[in-house]
Amino acid sequence: MIVSGAEVGAAVGLIAGPFGLVCGSVAGAIVGAFASGVVGCVAGSSLGEVVDDNVLDNYRCLACHHTFGKPKR
Repeated sequence: MIVSGAEVGAAVGLIAGPFGLVCGSVAGAIVGAFASGVVGCVAGSSLGEVVDDNVLDNYRCLACHHTFGKPKR
């Protein structure tokens, strides 16, 4: 995603000449890095929630050792 952002930035910056090409490439790479970070964060958060709800969400009664999960919303 960073490389594609740099390519788009370079194409847009090419209008302003060689300096625009360099600045556009750098700006596109930075925007691509932020976008991929956001996508990774959302995917990790969603996956973590599924794992928490289905795998790690077990409670154990200390008296009878019965295990249970919280009620589904």
